[in-house]
Amino acid sequence: MNPITRREMILGLSAMGGATMIGAPTALAHYNPRKLKKAAMTTDGGQRVEATFADLDDTPAPAVLLVHEKWGLTGGARWLASEFGRQGFLAIAVDLYEGEIIDDETKASGRMAALDPERTLDLLTSWTRWLKANFLCTGKVGIVGWGHGAHWALASAAREPVDAAVVYYPEGQTRLAAGQQPQGPVMAHFPASELPAFDQSLLGGKPIVYDYPAKTGFADAFRSNFDDRADRLSWKRSLTFLREHLPRK
Repeated sequence: MNPITRREMILGLSAMGGATMIGAPTALAHYNPRKLKKAAMTTDGGQRVEATFADLDDTPAPAVLLVHEKWGLTGGARWLASEFGRQGFLAIAVDLYEGEIIDDETKASGRMAALDPERTLDLLTSWTRWLKANFLCTGKVGIVGWGHGAHWALASAAREPVDAAVVYYPEGQTRLAAGQQPQGPVMAHFPASELPAFDQSLLGGKPIVYDYPAKTGFADAFRSNFDDRADRLSWKRSLTFLREHLPRK
């Protein structure tokens, strides 16, 4: 039997409304929507914000802050929080759009570009500090970003140090101030065709960079550019990297 792809897993869950059912592929049983909860806090800048997090039975645990693509905090983005949780991480999926989800690509890119830099970085760095201080966390915190969210993840890691950062195909404009670099180890995943044009100095001093024969969005199971092989390989590499830099003990 061929292994179920993450596309099949997520889209199957979407069709089922997040519930498992008799006859569903075994891998779907790993998804437990009851493990996804809401967290709320007030940022250092005074914003009242919410995020989705994967609740764990075995704590304290290392944490990862997840920064979504331009579409918003979609079902796929929430599923990633659950999947990181299944891998033993206290995962927080932030919401940069305050609940808004956008399907149109032009509107989504415009919405992301219009985000206020200071408010967005206040949100991200405050969540990072919240995780570091949380009794459920070991104190080890990483950040993961996709697409436009990858640039925000890098900028956040430059302002508030993390133990590891993983970015997938950064899109749009850099959010790093002139001369800034993320602090801590960085791993980056790119489509092979786009890597030559990317300024790798934005990734810090000694990043680990991989390229794949795929297109931007290869790790997004809801999009047409999804590539199962690139998704599986990049996921395996990311987990290995995060476990190295975010040990449980």
